[in-house]
Amino acid sequence: YGITALHLAVAFDDLDMIALLLRAGANPNLRSVSASTPVDLASKKARGIIDIETLPHLHKILPQFLNQSQNREIDMTELQNKVAILQQRVQELEVSNICTICYEQTKDTVFNCGHETCTNCSKLLSNCPNCRKPITARIHRFV
Repeated sequence: YGITALHLAVAFDDLDMIALLLRAGANPNLRSVSASTPVDLASKKARGIIDIETLPHLHKILPQFLNQSQNREIDMTELQNKVAILQQRVQELEVSNICTICYEQTKDTVFNCGHETCTNCSKLLSNCPNCRKPITARIHRFV
């Protein structure tokens, strides 16, 4: 649930990281909370890498499509740093999407002032917990 490191690598079009994650066993068919797979979000180049990495026989059939960066020796410390950064971004995104009132549910209700909480907490509030403006409208956002 949520987004994976592969989703983030695809979102940032980090081709080296996409290849590394796929070689390490990342599943390009996992769906995020918004029901999108990494393939759905991928650029044309990233889709090519996903195809090549998930269909090993393409390495022999279509060598002209292999990215030069895939053929060079990978500096593991550099890639480990990138993985750590992506993991940190995933955690930051997950934390930023949690309701600041109950810390249990996902933010899915937006007030007219632009601030958000989960549906359950929004029903209990008459003023925005962030800016203290009266809540006159609640918009349910599907996440």
